[in-house]
Amino acid sequence: MAISSISIFTTDLENLKAIRRFVENAAFSFNGEVDELALAELITAVDEAATNIIKHGYQNGSGFIEVEVHYANNDLIIHLRDQAAEFDPTNAPSFDVKLPLEVREFGGMGIHLMRNFTDELIYKRLENEKNELTLIRKNVKAT
Repeated sequence: MAISSISIFTTDLENLKAIRRFVENAAFSFNGEVDELALAELITAVDEAATNIIKHGYQNGSGFIEVEVHYANNDLIIHLRDQAAEFDPTNAPSFDVKLPLEVREFGGMGIHLMRNFTDELIYKRLENEKNELTLIRKNVKAT
C-alpha cells in the first residue's frame, strides 16, 4: 500500500524544525513502527537538503519548499520541490572525510550526509522550472 502526505513550508530557517517534525510524524502515521535509526538518518538528510535549498538555492531569500513524504513497500521516499536556482547535488564532488580539517575546503558535508543516510538520492529539473530532490530510505519498517 502506498500512502503520501504533502506540506509546503516557507524558506525560513526556523521552518527546518517543522520540516523535520512533518517527516517524522508522517513516517509514524503511515507505518506505526519505523526503524528509529533509519528514520533519524533520513530526517538528517532531509534537514541538510532543506538547509541547502534555503541558504544556497534561494540565497536566504523568500520562497517555498514542498515536502512530500511517501511510504510504499516499507520504503520512505521524500520529495523536496522548490523553485530555487537549479542545482543537482548528485553531481557534486565527493567529500573526502579522510583529509585533515585544516586542509578541507568549506562545505560539502551536507551532501555527504545526504548520500550516506539514504539508499538513493535522485535529482530532476521539472518542466515548470522546479527542482525535485528525492531521498529514499529502503526497508524502514522496524523488525
